[in-house]
Formats: sequence, structure tokens, C-alpha cells
Amino acid sequence: MESFIVCLNAVLPIFLLMAVGYGARCFHLLDRADVAKINKIVFRVFMPVMVFYNIYCSELSSAMRGSLLGFRGVELVSLLGVFASSTAIASFTMAQQMGGDAELAGDIVVSTSALCSFTLFGWSLLFKLTGLI
Repeated sequence: MESFIVCLNAVLPIFLLMAVGYGARCFHLLDRADVAKINKIVFRVFMPVMVFYNIYCSELSSAMRGSLLGFRGVELVSLLGVFASSTAIASFTMAQQMGGDAELAGDIVVSTSALCSFTLFGWSLLFKLTGLI
């Protein structure tokens, strides 16, 4: 029952805000332009402030305990392989087909492919020296 109350305390304010927004829209207190402006303000100002404030107030040392964001060993190496590897070759074709800047996409593919061997080695060495892998 205690875990239900904790979950309710986390989720209930979000649902209440959604209900207030829905009610304001139904009673024509806000129109679509107002909603777009409020969304911009929330996502560009309030959300980054809230994220950084929560990170600042959190006790990260107890959350980490010898791991990087909770990942160690095989999981950390898997994430390293995904995020430190080169950009997908398909991005060039996709940019070309969608009328985007295909030359820029090609340059990004080439540069990330050339540099990913160095970044993969560097991150692997760093994680090995710190004992994470």
C-alpha cells in the first residue's frame, strides 16, 4: 500500500495539471495559439530549469556507487558501442531522398566513421582505468 501512495504522489500532480489544461481548453479560456506559446515557454524555460535543479538537489554519489548512471560491465560496453560509433550510413540516403542537405550528411558520416575508432578506444581506456569495465 505504501508503494501505491508513493506512485500516486508522483503521478497525481501531472494528472491534475492535465485536467486543468483540458478544462481551460473546454471552457475556451485558451485557444490553440495560447497553447503553443505556453508549450514553448514550458519546454524552453521551465523544464530545463526543473531538470537542472533536480540534478543539483539529488545525491549522485549514493546513486552511482562504482557505476556510470547505473551501468557497468557488458551493459556499459553495449551502450558505448551504440553511442560512440559512427553515424548510420542510411542518414545520407535518407537526407538525399527527403530533399535535405545530403552533402552535409555524407560529410558527417565520413568524419564520424574516421573518428569513432579513436573515441571508442578513448572511452574504453577511460572506463577500463576507472574500473567500470
